[in-house]
Parts: sequence; structure tokens; C-alpha cells
Amino acid sequence: MDYNGQCTIDSTYISALLEEKYPQPSIYPSQPSDRGLCLMLEDWADEDLNRAVLMVRRAETPEARQPAEKELAVHLRSLDLLFEGKKFIFDRMTLADIAIFTQLHYLYTVAKYEVPNEYKNLHGWMDLMRQALKLPSLYDVAA
Repeated sequence: MDYNGQCTIDSTYISALLEEKYPQPSIYPSQPSDRGLCLMLEDWADEDLNRAVLMVRRAETPEARQPAEKELAVHLRSLDLLFEGKKFIFDRMTLADIAIFTQLHYLYTVAKYEVPNEYKNLHGWMDLMRQALKLPSLYDVAA
């Protein structure tokens, strides 16, 4: 991203730059320990979840798709547990929610993969995010 001649690469650094320039409303939780966890979750989504999502996208045969979906399922189960009884990860939408949603949204828009219905908590959160971002459906890229 180019911001007034300053080139910034990687979503972690881009979000920090935007937070510095436009601090309100904040994309981070207010508590320092929550902010640390938020940054860890953003990095996890950007690295580990992204790798699993790309494996699904690149799987060109049923034989390749099966292990890709198995690896993705580990992350989907964890997310389903995380969102049990919660609207957002913290008290409001933060960078962690945005980073995770971005990866899962890519499954629908590019990989043409739907998160299995068994992940009810995750589906509830994804629908909340979809509504908050004013997307008509998970298959849409912009409102």
C-alpha cells in the first residue's frame, strides 16, 4: 500500500499505519492483553488460516481436495468453538474479526467452497460479519 509516498507491505503493518493515522474508531480492542491477542489472531489468519484456504483453492482433484479440506477443518473447528456464545471475538468488531472473515470470505468468492453447515457458531458469526460489512451474500465481493 502506498500512503503519501510511504510504501507499506503486509496487512499487519498496513493496519498499524491506518490505526496511527485514523485512530477512531479503533480496529484494536481497548485492553492491552486483548490487543496482543488480536494481533496474534490477525497473524494466525494471515499465515496459517490463509495457507489452509489456499490449499483448498489449489486442490485440483478429489484426491488433493480431501487432505486440504481435512487441514481446513482443524481451523474451522477451532473457530466454531471460539465463536460459541459470542458476536465478535472481543466486545466489538476488531482487526481479528476482519482478518479471519477475509480468509473465510475468500473461500466463497474465489475457491467456490462453502464452510460446512456443522459449524453453526462460525456460520452465525460469518452472517453477522456479512451484515456488518453490508454484503448481500457471502459470494459478493462488495455491497
